[in-house]
Amino acid sequence: MDTRPANDTALHIGNRIVTARLLCGLSPDSLASKLGVTLEQLQMYEAGENLSAERLYHVARVLKLDVSYFYEGLKDATSCPFSLSNDRYMLLRRAVLRIAADYEVTRTGHRKKLARHEAINVAREVCEVLGWNYGKAGVSLKTE
Repeated sequence: MDTRPANDTALHIGNRIVTARLLCGLSPDSLASKLGVTLEQLQMYEAGENLSAERLYHVARVLKLDVSYFYEGLKDATSCPFSLSNDRYMLLRRAVLRIAADYEVTRTGHRKKLARHEAINVAREVCEVLGWNYGKAGVSLKTE
């Protein structure tokens, strides 16, 4: 068995597997079951070890992702200028889910509604994630 530490790319892919699993709301046991592997094997994948291209493709299909997701954010990779870090993506996702919850209909047929200050906070979070200034004069792109 190879005891060398995983390289940066493998560690990055392993971290992206963990992030995707969490975003999908899956426990390690659940994902391992869906992949047809042991929990120990999944833990190796998430540590960036013993993960073939074929297995990564299978992980992507189970998580309903494009394989390119696992490579986004690599230091040497050419990435989309609009791509987000894991932290920013999770913040944006949480904000969008809060907005979506605002449009849910209650059992009585009424639409839920965010309080004004909560809606403003959500808007600020989204602007921050996207790199926009949110101020009293409106939203504008940040200039570096």
